[in-house]
Amino acid sequence: MYHLSVLGLLIVVGTFTSTHALKCYECTNCAMLNAGTKMSTTACAQCSKIQTYVKNMVTNTDRMCLPEKTCMASEPVNGVGIKTKCCEKDLCNSGFIYQPVWSVLLILLCTLLLRC
Repeated sequence: MYHLSVLGLLIVVGTFTSTHALKCYECTNCAMLNAGTKMSTTACAQCSKIQTYVKNMVTNTDRMCLPEKTCMASEPVNGVGIKTKCCEKDLCNSGFIYQPVWSVLLILLCTLLLRC
């Protein structure tokens, strides 16, 4: 009975952590983030990182907070154009890869089940 309660709690926690408003970095022409990079002050549904490419080189990077889920991923063609990345985790438009919360929950669940 105890294990079922813990499992139920983990599922509820995992569900709610993915439904809150996001925090995103917001900046224009910001290839690198620093301590002064602004974070969103409004609720975001998605974050985006948009890079402009010319001759396979990044010439500009913008990071944005989107109030609605309107972001569409894109890739440059033949080294020219726009690369857009869309994400839905806090500060995910930094350029770093974050593991989903579900991986932590799965590890906890396996640990609990192995103790039985």
